[in-house]
Amino acid sequence: MQENTKNRHLWPGINIGRLQGERAIDETINEIMISRGMLLQSPGVIHWSIGPLVKNDSLLQNIFSGPYNQRALIPPSRWLSKKPPVSPALVKEGSILKIESKSEFNLVVVYYKIKSIWKYEIIPCDHSEIDVALLESLSPESGQIFISIVDRFGNESVLKLIDFQI
Repeated sequence: MQENTKNRHLWPGINIGRLQGERAIDETINEIMISRGMLLQSPGVIHWSIGPLVKNDSLLQNIFSGPYNQRALIPPSRWLSKKPPVSPALVKEGSILKIESKSEFNLVVVYYKIKSIWKYEIIPCDHSEIDVALLESLSPESGQIFISIVDRFGNESVLKLIDFQI
């Protein structure tokens, strides 16, 4: 990492087309997990070529039920922009939650707690509305959810608390 003087993202490429069958599954998952352990500042990998992944249903299922079972935010590209989006205003109108911000954003992150464990959902948002039923389906114990927005550079706003009755 000392060679990465500009602090850009560093994601190693892994070749998923070398092996077949169970060996391909084991090797791919092992390479993902080893990369995560070695590069704590830039956790992630690039798959090349993607062809074997889309042709191997078993490999695809094992990756998405294993190391990719939770969506993740791409780390911020701070060299492009360091300014986080303005924390959103949240307005509930019937079954719709309107998210208003002076900043442009393309993701909404919803944080909630179940059995003392914090979880999250990342929601792509090409508009500024979320169905409240989606939030209620997360089943937060306290009726409290925190929401943030993420801009195109990966910068996340300050969390905003929303209370609602389940």
